[in-house]
Amino acid sequence: MTQTREDDVAVRQFYETYGWQRGSSGQYQDAEAFVDLRPVMDGYHRRRDQRVAELLAGAGPLLDLGCGGAPLQVEANGDLRVNLDLAAAALRGARQTLGDAASYLQADICRLPFPAATFGRVLCAHVLYHLAPDRQLLALAEICRVLRPGGVAVVVYIQTFARLQSLARRLRLDSRPVVDLPALPYHPVDHRRLRAGLRDRARIEVRSWSILAPEITRTLVPGGRTGRAMVSGVAAVEDRLPGWSARLARYPMLVVRKNPD
Repeated sequence: MTQTREDDVAVRQFYETYGWQRGSSGQYQDAEAFVDLRPVMDGYHRRRDQRVAELLAGAGPLLDLGCGGAPLQVEANGDLRVNLDLAAAALRGARQTLGDAASYLQADICRLPFPAATFGRVLCAHVLYHLAPDRQLLALAEICRVLRPGGVAVVVYIQTFARLQSLARRLRLDSRPVVDLPALPYHPVDHRRLRAGLRDRARIEVRSWSILAPEITRTLVPGGRTGRAMVSGVAAVEDRLPGWSARLARYPMLVVRKNPD
């Protein structure tokens, strides 16, 4: 329990005091640290986010868990959109982006304050692996609980055994962010363990969210046409072979489709 409380405090402190503050580029410092913000990557990032938006394009209220200061642009289609985050700074940023078109709530992902079967769509990106492994399972169970039968959730995760990541380690590419950061907990587990916890309640498909990690692109992808062609090719593989490319992905996504009643 002590470690769990320490992790929660560290995550909140990181995003309150650093992650959702603007950096020298005008972007959030979270993005400056963990995203390759060069223009050559813009098209790749748009296609990556569009895949998520398409998966969540159905009907029903939308819940964005760990929405951050720059929430993904997903059409609410006239339904309720709720942005939930542990950090107040994230909710302030999200409100600047979405305004009164959404609701905002500061709460714990492991104790969602909603009745069962409230939401038709749930997004949870880059949140679970900051939690202790037992709390990751609890959070995923909560996501399934608040999801309507037949609803869909997209959970963006991380895997340390991705093949390109292993190659990066062998090549000794620098995996550290570009700046020294405050402490931020990481507890990635094999996503098969997460999937097993929902086996009886949902059908789960693993797809690629992003094959490319920023330490790889910053080192190996040049600017200009050559770089754009390289990342466009990777995006095409992710689009056309989502399951196969998940084996290469630094960031896979779990597409959770709750069983109908």
